[in-house]
Amino acid sequence: MRSLRRGRSAKRNAEEAEELQCPLCMDLPVGEVHQCSNGHLFCAECLSTHQEQQYSGSDKCPTCRVALGNAPRRNRDAEHRIGRLPGECDGCGAGMIRKKLVCHMAQCGEVEVACPYPGCAVRMPRRQLAEHMVAFNDKHLRAAQAEHSRLLAAESALGDLTINVDVGLQH
Repeated sequence: MRSLRRGRSAKRNAEEAEELQCPLCMDLPVGEVHQCSNGHLFCAECLSTHQEQQYSGSDKCPTCRVALGNAPRRNRDAEHRIGRLPGECDGCGAGMIRKKLVCHMAQCGEVEVACPYPGCAVRMPRRQLAEHMVAFNDKHLRAAQAEHSRLLAAESALGDLTINVDVGLQH
């Protein structure tokens, strides 16, 4: 992250960014910030993934091991503090405060995006997406038709499937 400010402000921003960092992904949270009862912060998405792991300890804070409970505790102060920190666009490199960065990156033509067509693994700058969709329209259509045929064949095979179930009752 390239700092917008120099000197003491840059050092203060770096210290605050380290303090607000998610211990699961080791990055600053984007969007909602959740916390344990002892105040350790997490990205909402990281915390959800951590809790869904279904292993011993996935119901505890990975930092202090306190029980997390079912309802996440949102920390709006941390969200506000993160929003005031400087950030940089992943595409064009423009520097701005992080609360403006999300909107900028949603529109920036230099941010890399994936083709939204299922099965197409091409990634490109957003400004090239429309051109890609036009150029590969026939390829996308053929892939969709092949997938449709495969699904029809699978559906036909399942239609002929017979399952015998033997249920024994004990008294």
